[in-house]
Amino acid sequence: MPEASEPSAETRDSAPDAADPALSGFRPRGRPGDLIEQTERAVLGGVSLAELEQMRPQMRPLTAQEQALALDLPVTEQAIGASLTPLPRPRSMEAIVQEAVKQASNAPAVAIAPGPSIPQNASVAKSATLNNQIDLREVSLIGIYGKDSSRRALVRLPSGKYQKVQVGDSIDGGRIAAIDEDELRYVKSGRNVVLKMPRG
Repeated sequence: MPEASEPSAETRDSAPDAADPALSGFRPRGRPGDLIEQTERAVLGGVSLAELEQMRPQMRPLTAQEQALALDLPVTEQAIGASLTPLPRPRSMEAIVQEAVKQASNAPAVAIAPGPSIPQNASVAKSATLNNQIDLREVSLIGIYGKDSSRRALVRLPSGKYQKVQVGDSIDGGRIAAIDEDELRYVKSGRNVVLKMPRG
């Protein structure tokens, strides 16, 4: 007869433990009887489906006219029982349209004043542009305006910016000394610099 072998360590570890005497009287809590109602209240904002079925919408408040009728107030002369019905579209609409078209076609033509005669081969841009009048790399005088006592000038700088100046202002590292009818003079590093208007 073979001898009974002792259980291995794995078998001993996997064997179920004896019941804990402290848990012998413990029973899981049962499912609540109102679980469906609790779910409905959680989903429907605190009310159940049965309570929703009992609810009725609030009636629309009475209008001013309905309140007056309910109170049996006297009706003024300005009150209107019903709105006026608009006039129907005239049945002769097609005839009216045809008459309007006929009158428009018989109206005398309005004469349009002729514009100035321009030669077809003229180039406006070429005629209005003067080439090589200013050096874009230098300070250039573009225009002079104002009264004799308070003349001002528009100057183009080498950066491409335009600047309005008057006597006493700084420009190009110098100070403006005078602005005449067709030139601007400023002093830079002890020497006079004269800017003249472009000649066209």
